[in-house]
Amino acid sequence: MSRDKRRESGTGVYHVVMRGNNKEKIFDKTSDKIQFKNILKKELNEYPVTVFAYCIMTNHIHLMLEAEYKVLPKFMQRVNSTYAEGYNSKYDRCGHVFQGRYYSDCVETEEYYWCCLRYIHNNPIKVYLAGEPFDYRFSSAGEYKNETSELIGEMAFKMLKTRFQNMDDFWRFHRLFEQKSFLDTVEDEQIHNAERVRIFTERYLFDNRIEEIEILLTVGPIRRKFIEACRRETGLSERKIENILKTAGKRD
Repeated sequence: MSRDKRRESGTGVYHVVMRGNNKEKIFDKTSDKIQFKNILKKELNEYPVTVFAYCIMTNHIHLMLEAEYKVLPKFMQRVNSTYAEGYNSKYDRCGHVFQGRYYSDCVETEEYYWCCLRYIHNNPIKVYLAGEPFDYRFSSAGEYKNETSELIGEMAFKMLKTRFQNMDDFWRFHRLFEQKSFLDTVEDEQIHNAERVRIFTERYLFDNRIEEIEILLTVGPIRRKFIEACRRETGLSERKIENILKTAGKRD
């Protein structure tokens, strides 16, 4: 089956995700993450690409960058192949390191830009790798906080000044929960969806003075009204909403 042709961003800015093959933790060790950062740093000196945000997780990475449509695939292919070659040599393995080609999404509005940046920086928080975005060593959040430019470009700081008066405002913005769904791994998407449903459910219970979550799932008229409201808010199907709530109930 052929893949859809990549869209060209009107702004030249893209959100890129690369995943480990078969969900493998290809950045599991600190040395792996450092190696990938070094490769990115080297290739950024070779290609006209500007990074606005990045985050290196254990089995995938996020990049928000600006590049010409024809330059982006060349840059990504170079980064991928260099890391894969070193990774296979280091661990005495062969075969694919990344899961097919990289995924990309166009960032074409200022709102999407800032929400995407926040989403990337909050990735480690969602899976409890850090308490605050800037505590995580392998993301651009630390560069913004320390006003250093290891991977992100000067334009990133110029963009920051157009939106936020100071860094306190910037970090308060990171604490706002993101309702938008971005390009991500299946596991992270599940975590994000569960959090969206949880937040909406808690607010719904409070606003409607309902004490028990079981009432939302067992009392006919109340259940139908809640499910419809949750579907409108999250965009998730009735089945997914119910499965999320049942799973949360079992954990509790």
